[in-house]
This record gives sequence, structure tokens and C-alpha cells, in this order.
Amino acid sequence: MIWEKKKILEHLADEYLHAKYPKAKAIHLKEYRKVFGDGYKSLLQKDYGLSNDCTLTALTTIIAGSLNKEPQEVYDVVEKYAKQYGFKGKGTLPVFIKCIFDKTLKEFGINVKTKSGYLKCIGYDFDMIRNLIDENTPMVLSINKDGRNYYNNHSITVIGYLIYQVDDALEPMLLVYDNWNTVPCVVDYKALSMISFVIMLISALSNFKLIADYLIKAKNSIKEKEKLDQLKNFAFNASQNGDFQMAVAAITGDNLADIKK
Repeated sequence: MIWEKKKILEHLADEYLHAKYPKAKAIHLKEYRKVFGDGYKSLLQKDYGLSNDCTLTALTTIIAGSLNKEPQEVYDVVEKYAKQYGFKGKGTLPVFIKCIFDKTLKEFGINVKTKSGYLKCIGYDFDMIRNLIDENTPMVLSINKDGRNYYNNHSITVIGYLIYQVDDALEPMLLVYDNWNTVPCVVDYKALSMISFVIMLISALSNFKLIADYLIKAKNSIKEKEKLDQLKNFAFNASQNGDFQMAVAAITGDNLADIKK
């Protein structure tokens, strides 16, 4: 087994692939995309609540980064709902992650349902992950087995992807915050078995980051505050009804009459 029980830091992806394909004539990075900017932090689960709280930490990473909230404030809410679904420091059942995610978002004023895909190549595939990353949509992955005995029964946050060209084949990899390291690590997508993990998808959360950024901007400007008073209810109502384009238009537009057309 290649690199068994060994983490793959982002800068070691090339080295890993050369070890995986020692006879390859050419290996080079073809495509790279990373979702998160400076607003998102790589959180460490040891800094928060009970043991085995990787899922709670991953959810906190996404929500705190997207809504410009302090991680501890978000974690406390996530933990509250996790305990309602039986969390006692011994891990979180994957079937409850979506419920915890939804209820936490709702408490912060975001009434949006998350989505979930179960089983690799059935409920999700790499193309789905790639498209979501391209749309700036973060994800929590709950892994059963990663194929290298490093991530077992562990939840992580997907922050991007890498696609390598290995001779004539493509090698997809996931860039993640794994709650154990302060820097991004890499997951070998092909090594994951079909039943290896559950993927949790949150639709258009990046648009709510835009709304949160605007709320902060309005606090520092009288003109923007007046505009916010007129538009914020319309924006949030639109977003809660699933019309994310209308919500963003309400935040970024200048004419409410035009927006409502």
C-alpha cells in the first residue's frame, strides 16, 4: 500500500504520485482549484469540544468561514444540535450530519436545506465535487476508509481539487482541511472505495458569504446602511426561498424596483 498511514501534505502530492506510479514517464499538475480564501481557517478539533468531534469541526470550518463568524460561536451551536442527535464524544453518525448542518444554519438565519450524496459513483462522483468547487461551494466529507489507512471514520472539509496528468491518464485528488493539520492535505480520490464516505453538499453558501460581507460593509457607511435597511429583508427572503441570484442582486444592486422585476 502506497504511503500507508502517512499524511499527504499539499506540497507532497507530486512525490506521492511518483511513488504510486514509479514507472510513469511523465507526471504533472494539469488543473488546480482552491475554494477558500483568507476568511476560512484550518481549524483543529483538539482546540474545541469533546474527543472525536471531527464532523463538528468540519461543519464549523464551513459555516464560520462563510458567515464571518467566530469559530467558537459557531462550534457551540453545532455542538448543541449534535448532542440532540446523540453526540457524546464518540463520533457523529453520518445520517445525522445533514440535520445538524441544517439546524445550525437556520439558527444563524440561513434557512437553506443542505444536500447529501451517499456512495462513490452512485450518490456522487469527482465531476460533481469538481463542479461544486468551481461554484465556490464547500463540502464536508465523512470518510469510512481512504484506501491508505490514514483517514478512517473521519470527517474533513473539501477546499479544492488537483488533477494530475500521469502519462495518458488523469489522476484526481482532493484538497482538504482535515482537522488534524494547520495546512491543507491531499486525499487520493481513486483510492477511496465505493462505500468509503458520505459527502454533504451545501447549496450556494458562498452567496451567503457575500451577504455577510455586505452587512459588515453597511456598518461602516451611512449611505450603505440606508440601502441595507431597504434591501436586507428582500435579500434574505429571496435567499430563504431558494432564489439565490435574486438575493445576491438585492445585495449588490442599486435599484430595488429594477431588482423586483
